[in-house]
Amino acid sequence: MAGHSSAVATMSPSASSSSTPSLRGNLVTLTMASSGETLELSVGVRIRLLLAGSAALPWGQAVSSDTRVLRPVPDLLMTPIPLGWVRSDFLVVAAGRATITAVQTPRCRTATPPCGMPSRGFVVTITATNPIAAPPPVPVAPPESSPAAPP
Repeated sequence: MAGHSSAVATMSPSASSSSTPSLRGNLVTLTMASSGETLELSVGVRIRLLLAGSAALPWGQAVSSDTRVLRPVPDLLMTPIPLGWVRSDFLVVAAGRATITAVQTPRCRTATPPCGMPSRGFVVTITATNPIAAPPPVPVAPPESSPAAPP
């Protein structure tokens, strides 16, 4: 397509990670296995974060450290998710760097007496780049007109 730019995702998991986020078209899906990774994504890529929890171990809402780079996208369909899970969508809107973070805090921490179970965190760093643009179309020279035949 002339003048069309495509979003590109280059995923570079950290050395400590053994999983790679899934990429389908312009959608990258992240799970707890993605925590600690740094991903290079281009403007236009959508990120979906799915973190499994439960009523006793719920996740708090995921947030972006810089909404000028990574903007939250509301789930207009209000897709149902299990209790304690978090599903958050983000859109890469500008070049830069931002992190997605979320915290899972056991409900028993607010009981009396509180339990000693620790909270657990999720963090992924996104390095956003401008998309690779398609090369500009090559101009086509107009056909040369042949000289008119003398009358």
